[in-house]
Amino acid sequence: MNMIIEFFLRSLIGIVLLASLMITTILLAPVHLLLMLFTSIRENDVRSQWVW
Repeated sequence: MNMIIEFFLRSLIGIVLLASLMITTILLAPVHLLLMLFTSIRENDVRSQWVW
């Protein structure tokens, strides 16, 4: 019986870790994309200023 309980606990911990990783990646992906867009826009602004 103890083996079964241990297995369930380990599987639960693994599922929780995977879910947390998924959630963090899903939440951080848009932030990363926004940061990339923001930096690219800023770089373009700087370039346009230099051109003008």
